[in-house]
Parts: sequence; C-alpha cells; structure tokens
Amino acid sequence: MFRCRKSKKREATVIQNLTFNDSSSNTQSGNYNQYFNVPEYILENQQEYIKILKEQIESLKQQVKSLQSKK
Repeated sequence: MFRCRKSKKREATVIQNLTFNDSSSNTQSGNYNQYFNVPEYILENQQEYIKILKEQIESLKQQVKSLQSKK
C-alpha cells in the first residue's frame, strides 16, 4: 500500500491590477481589477534571477570601462 506524503502548501500573492481606457472617446469604458494568484516560489525565483542579471550588468559595465580606458 502506498502512503501519500503531505506537500507544503505554497503561498500565493496577488500581483496585477488592470485599468482599461477607451482612447477613441477619452473616457474610461471599463475600470475593473483582475487578480492572479502567483505562487511565492515563482516570485522568489524571479527575484533571484533579477539579482543575477543585475550582477552581470555591473560586471559588464566594469568591462566596458576597462576597455574604454585602454583606448
């Protein structure tokens, strides 16, 4: 017989609020909110990836400065 393991329940976060405007008449034709639940681990993963990208950008900026000073 198999036993079911309890998995950790992941938290979700509301992240989006949309407003639509009717540009043809310059009035708001629809003003409503649309909410999406995004698991916390996805948000954490994106934050880690953004951090890595920022570090790479800084490294590239240093390389550019170094190459420019050699000219």
